[in-house]
Amino acid sequence: MHRENKSKHEASSGAHDEHIALPRNPHLSVWDTQYCAPSKAFSVFRDGIASTFMPWTPEFECDRPFEARIESMSFPNGSVGRVRMSPLVTVRTKENLANSKVDGFYANYVLTGELRVEQCGRVSCAGPGDLVIYDTAEPVVSTGRPDSIYEDLSFLISKESLTSLKHAQSAPRNIVVSKRALMAPLAGCLGLLTEHLLSASAEEVTALFEAFVALLPLAAGGFAKGVVEGEDSRSHNLKREILSFINERLASEGLSPEAVAEHFGICPRYLHKIFASLGTTFSSYICQKRLERIGVDLVSPSCRHESINSVAYRWGFENLSTFIRLFKRRYGCTPSEYRATGGRMSLAL
Repeated sequence: MHRENKSKHEASSGAHDEHIALPRNPHLSVWDTQYCAPSKAFSVFRDGIASTFMPWTPEFECDRPFEARIESMSFPNGSVGRVRMSPLVTVRTKENLANSKVDGFYANYVLTGELRVEQCGRVSCAGPGDLVIYDTAEPVVSTGRPDSIYEDLSFLISKESLTSLKHAQSAPRNIVVSKRALMAPLAGCLGLLTEHLLSASAEEVTALFEAFVALLPLAAGGFAKGVVEGEDSRSHNLKREILSFINERLASEGLSPEAVAEHFGICPRYLHKIFASLGTTFSSYICQKRLERIGVDLVSPSCRHESINSVAYRWGFENLSTFIRLFKRRYGCTPSEYRATGGRMSLAL
């Protein structure tokens, strides 16, 4: 891998250009086929990608010259890179696995093109805005759409760093988080990395990477019981999309099992079955999420002027006595006590 610097810019332009914006991050490595002879570009890329993102066996079958650019940064618990390249078929063989030193997960946030991932007997297809996650310890075949340039953010995350994912040793295996289901904090983190990987400082990129790692278990299903072994990607995505749909409409009066089931074209009975697999019920899930939002609002400086009644009503509680009873069960104190202590009483429980 080559590290981009001022002399490299000068060499490529033939003269110093004071308007060129150079990376602020000295730990960022950049490799580009423009620095190679066209006939050697693919072989150099193959060797570079193998050493940077763990051993792979890429295959390039196209009449056009191969082109690629990789901007990457490594961390003790993984790496992140923005990759733009000609479409490839990339195989991770048993021999590749034997030469790998890191046990973790890959995650690809697709920016342009399409990625097809075959692993663990399942096929996942990710388009722009989708996040596909798969295991480094299993053979895998990934294929880019042959008629377009492919671009993504590529992550490698060690399993040791995903301490909040209870089932990190068995999940996630080849799942897709669709653009529609990607929760806002994670989407924001990915957007910042996409836009500012080159311009951000090492500390800023590290913070964004750590935020991504912290949020990934939620996107991958760590908020429940992990990915059930053998569960197909489509069913898992439906579950995540339903939860995302509900979370965006927690304040809606019309949030009912019938309305949600109708939106997704399923029967209410199947919807209840989905929540049973999460170890809860439809009404309990909504109640807990609403109470969480209320807890945040009660101690937020921007909402302190709001009465407790209005905050509760805003999040769907019309009966104050019922709300207080459920709040005390959730936080161990009344809403007024919770607000008076800034939420610290719940931390002592």
